[in-house]
Amino acid sequence: MENHETRELLLSRLLGMLLTDGGLALISGKQWRIYFSSNSRQFVGEFSYVVGALFGINLHLTKHNGAIECRAWVRKQIKEELLSLSPSYRKMAFDKNKSVYPECIIPDFIWGDKRLANEFLRYAFTGDGSVVLHVGKTRYGFRLCREVRIACEHPVLRGQYLKMLKSLGYSPRTTKHEVVINGQPDMEKFLDEIGFVDGVSISGQSFWKGITKNDLLGLCLESFNYTPSSLGKSREEIKNRLRSLLSLWETI
Repeated sequence: MENHETRELLLSRLLGMLLTDGGLALISGKQWRIYFSSNSRQFVGEFSYVVGALFGINLHLTKHNGAIECRAWVRKQIKEELLSLSPSYRKMAFDKNKSVYPECIIPDFIWGDKRLANEFLRYAFTGDGSVVLHVGKTRYGFRLCREVRIACEHPVLRGQYLKMLKSLGYSPRTTKHEVVINGQPDMEKFLDEIGFVDGVSISGQSFWKGITKNDLLGLCLESFNYTPSSLGKSREEIKNRLRSLLSLWETI
């Protein structure tokens, strides 16, 4: 463990991953298992490093449907420590019709410490977050939608994301299952102070697939210097012009 990486800092990273793409589960009523899944090798590497640095655990890795899944059995002491931080790591509802959700929380030690809060949010947004740079059609032409979002179905966690971002000076808003940051000042602040884990790229069927989340966020900020009409006359022209601007951002 490097000197500047305190145990609390590593725990903040771990909680950001467990409360998004990972978890802790009791298997067959006997043993507890820590687990994590991502299609990003870089992000899996981060999880492996943090778990190893904190607990000396070696993970078992498999590949399933394009994602890398990692898991390991944990000792009683590790299980008890993790459950003392959040009573549950299950994010999905027990009963959606009755809005019954597990007791997931962002641990108390992260609140009130800006460095720990930023580190937690960096890993949480890398897991369940996205960068949106969308060319929309309007009555008189086109517009650019630029946002940073984190998906979260769990109502308590979603409310805590909102509260934490507000406490750090952002002006987020919520939708039914997301917390959203937009506007140039907040997006610049997010990139400067939080950002995403380095090297984690956009995946899926996105036009921006293969571009790192940090680079796409940088491109969003660069795009504030342009109007849609100055970039092209069709949605495809505008998107391709934006992609060509990426090389400018990457050289900054």
